[in-house]
Amino acid sequence: MRLNNHVRLVQVASVTAFTFMLTIFCLSTTVPLNGRNPAQISDHYANLFAPPGLAFLIWGPIFLLLIIYTVRLQMRLNRLPDETRPRLVRQGWLFTLTSLLNGGWLLAWHLEQMRLTMGLMIMLLVFLLMLYLDVPPDLPLRRRWLRRLPFSLYLGWVSVTALANTTIFLVSMNWQGGGIDQQIWTLLLIAAMTLLGWIFLARFRDIGFALVLILALASILYRHVVLLDLAWPAVVYGICAAIGLLAGGMLLALFHAFKLKPVPET
Repeated sequence: MRLNNHVRLVQVASVTAFTFMLTIFCLSTTVPLNGRNPAQISDHYANLFAPPGLAFLIWGPIFLLLIIYTVRLQMRLNRLPDETRPRLVRQGWLFTLTSLLNGGWLLAWHLEQMRLTMGLMIMLLVFLLMLYLDVPPDLPLRRRWLRRLPFSLYLGWVSVTALANTTIFLVSMNWQGGGIDQQIWTLLLIAAMTLLGWIFLARFRDIGFALVLILALASILYRHVVLLDLAWPAVVYGICAAIGLLAGGMLLALFHAFKLKPVPET
């Protein structure tokens, strides 16, 4: 009975929190909140790392997968076997927290409270990573796209956003780079993204996570080539190298995933 009560409570909480996040996101892009959409606020704090507005289109497939996750799992918890419920209830609470934090971060972002955005972003990243790690990596393919892929894409994009948020926070504080050229700092951020992608590929064979990083890097490359007219060539070369390294890692992960097992001797 106690488990059933937790199931009903997490169903309501997760759907309510996700609806809150989705509503704030829609308002931020259509109204928009405080007169500017998220990309316009990002552009206001000029730096070489921030992705252009088109990069925010990645939220489309992320939200679609999260909606499917919410409906197919959280709304059907009471129909699942008893042995699988406790873990999914725990994941439901983590999902609720991440939704509330994401919606709160968007509100703080539009109010340009950059210190608050950093605190909320750190908490969002921590709880989202906890949720990601709680989902078994060796699920059957038919369940992996439903239970793991949404959070692979979600965590990948939030990781990129966290780096961009940190950069914009420092710009808002009038930090001058500590005497290091901004191209060098941008290349360090790109290197951090590449290393992070390789860690997730090596540890989890997570192609979805790496793919989001590649798409983010491609959007930054587009900004430098088309919008900034190749004004910072070192950054352009660095992005191309990072995309190549991540693409190579994805191919290796695919090779290991589909590698034929040796036939045992008889």
